Amino acid sequence: MFAIFYKDADVIAWHPDPENMGPTSLTYDLIEELPAVIFNTPAGYVARRVSAGGYELYELPKPEPTPADKIATLENEATLLALELVNTQTRLDQSEADAAATLLELVHTQARLQQSEVDHAALLLKLVDKGVI
Repeated sequence: MFAIFYKDADVIAWHPDPENMGPTSLTYDLIEELPAVIFNTPAGYVARRVSAGGYELYELPKPEPTPADKIATLENEATLLALELVNTQTRLDQSEADAAATLLELVHTQARLQQSEVDHAALLLKLVDKGVI
């Protein structure tokens, strides 16, 4: 037999030998078999008495963050934003470098095109001078 102690329906303890536990002012149930929900209560949960001998798991409310926790969270967010800003600036710098390289290639291509046109005109003049055209 087991004694299951509870306060405001939340299980706070259990005793495997209620006959030898001595007097207590705590509220408890006597049960034959200890429910798994009581001895396997995961962190963040509480076993709650829902009826005589009936117990269920309930999730505990999350505690409010302390001011120090809030500050740490804001500092982490600020660090992540600063890192994102650096990454964005790096990508922008790379894009500008790529655009400059593309523009330089365009200028070189234009210069080669103009040289080809000059060479083509010179060739036509030679052909005209020699009477081929």
